[in-house]
Amino acid sequence: MKSPKHLAAVLFCALAFSLLFLDSLPGINVLLFDIVILGAGAMIYPSSLLSPPRILSSLALLLTSIAMTVNAAGWTFFVHLILFGVFVGVLIAPEARSIVTSVRLGIYNLLFSWFRFFPDLFRLEVLRIKPIRRFSKHYYLVVPLVVFIVFVFMYKSSNPVFDGFVSDFSFGLSQFLDELFKDFNWQWFWTFILGLVISVFALVHNASKSILAEDASALDYLKRIRVKHFDSFKPLALINEWRAAIVLLVMLNLLIAVVNTIDVYWVWFNFEWEGEYLKQFVHEGTYILILSIFISVGIVLYFFRRNLNFYSKNVWLKRLCYLWLGQNAILALSVAIRNLHYINHFALATKRIGVMFFLLLVIIGIATVYLKVRDRRSAFFLFKWNALSLIAVLFLSAIPNWNTIITSYNFSHHETSFLHFDYLATFDAESIPYLDYSIEELQEMERIQSERFPFEEKYMTADEYYKSIQEKKARFQESMETATWQEWTFARQRTADYLAEN
Repeated sequence: MKSPKHLAAVLFCALAFSLLFLDSLPGINVLLFDIVILGAGAMIYPSSLLSPPRILSSLALLLTSIAMTVNAAGWTFFVHLILFGVFVGVLIAPEARSIVTSVRLGIYNLLFSWFRFFPDLFRLEVLRIKPIRRFSKHYYLVVPLVVFIVFVFMYKSSNPVFDGFVSDFSFGLSQFLDELFKDFNWQWFWTFILGLVISVFALVHNASKSILAEDASALDYLKRIRVKHFDSFKPLALINEWRAAIVLLVMLNLLIAVVNTIDVYWVWFNFEWEGEYLKQFVHEGTYILILSIFISVGIVLYFFRRNLNFYSKNVWLKRLCYLWLGQNAILALSVAIRNLHYINHFALATKRIGVMFFLLLVIIGIATVYLKVRDRRSAFFLFKWNALSLIAVLFLSAIPNWNTIITSYNFSHHETSFLHFDYLATFDAESIPYLDYSIEELQEMERIQSERFPFEEKYMTADEYYKSIQEKKARFQESMETATWQEWTFARQRTADYLAEN
């Protein structure tokens, strides 16, 4: 922060945050604050304005804030916060070659940006007034004051007489401060402080030179490291490691081949549902997949970490590795098909959708490991592209309105798949237009469900679900009476219009 313009931008963003978020839930205020931050960033750091990483990160930030304004979904807001951190990291160093570096820079700046903010603040000529100059010269007194207060509380808890004295003093001081600040809006003050923290994080940069140096020196391709041996015996370590890798990959390929053969026959082509629960059917396959993928990646990274990549006889080792990765991809497809069977008979749910996004990441991860082995790529290459894939998948998952998709699908398929009233009743009020059915319609759905799914476990009845939705409608209407314009979203407006018409 080297100029009054920079300070003004930080304070303006903090003030904008306090005005947009005071007594308000996230809504259109998220989009408006993003526009303010992007504008301030463009003004302060114009040199990197047109860099591709910055353009992409800015677009991702804006699109998720627009999705938040449309959907009012908690998951969208969570992903937006992650992308905000990535955006700050990109703003700090657009030249960074890996999104992992951007995330690390963002975390570092979150912790240490204040160490840059305050010294730069007191150096500005516009703030060179006597009280501030005197305070800046005596900043060293802060630590003794903090230690003094700590000891006051320690002695207060151990000495009843001293405790009474301190209590009387603190009570008198509290009354004096209450009278002094009785008209002061503390809620606005703390909202402004939160906005200042976010604005300093976004616009005051304290880049880690070591993180930037690691990123600049990292290689996408492995380099062969030659080690000179001064004994008369031929080194066998590399050959023994190659033999161990061959034996292990042969055994693992045979083992997973048996599992895949069973899954292809039973899950892919001959699956028949006989009215049982399918939680175990899907969840066990997912756990096996997670474990096998981590093992496969770990094995590949271990055996192809150094000079075994350059061993002249490693052709069959690579082929076995490709086969191992390919069979893990088949296992991922098997879990996807299990999940589709689950959806077909038990309808949509957020976790079932999450499984599909996870499997997409798994396939991308397998592909990058394949490229690493084939082209002698480095671990930096592997983490760089998988981190970028993770951010891209999170972004894609944050755009749709999943609550609308799930409720619409589940009710429209109530004749063929299980309709879980307990689960649907937990959805946010913004989904009311898709949750609201007459008691007669719900009772007819319940009748169809009882014939197709005669489970012993007791679930919410149609009457209980109807009552729950009516209560949700009443609570939503009450909340709209005190809602501010900053909280506006398309989803909330749609619900309000629906309730007004019905």
